[in-house]
Amino acid sequence: MGDSVTVVPLGPGAFEGRDYDEAVRVGTIVRRNRSRLVANGVCPACRGQFDRQLVESDQPYMTAAGYQIKGSCVDCGQVTAGDVRETLLSHPAVVSFFWRHDIDVREPYAGETVLPPEDTITERSSDPLTLAVTYRADDDELTVVVDETVTVLEVE
Repeated sequence: MGDSVTVVPLGPGAFEGRDYDEAVRVGTIVRRNRSRLVANGVCPACRGQFDRQLVESDQPYMTAAGYQIKGSCVDCGQVTAGDVRETLLSHPAVVSFFWRHDIDVREPYAGETVLPPEDTITERSSDPLTLAVTYRADDDELTVVVDETVTVLEVE
């Protein structure tokens, strides 16, 4: 699996009175919250309606297995991209799956330890686009199938 790089803009207050590790933790929390908002169709900038779609991408950031979630706010025009694996970490089935394995994916750094490798993302259909993302813990698997709007179609 290749390394993922995420850019998270933080204002000066995020660094004030914090050491490097604390600032990274703040950035991680901000990124995870943005992913949750995007997953729920909420604009991370103005909290307006956010339309999102899975698109093919060769961008180095927020892309997994050649796909990324890209969307824009119908109110303010904010454009945001995201990694489908991280966005699905907030889905109740994924949270529950890892909870049964004593992993709380809501913790800031837990998500990074459970993100599946890119080769566990498979295209089930190209028209309409559907992807399957498989999470693993111990010897157990959970597969989440999403459509082009990142709506969960089924959990296996």
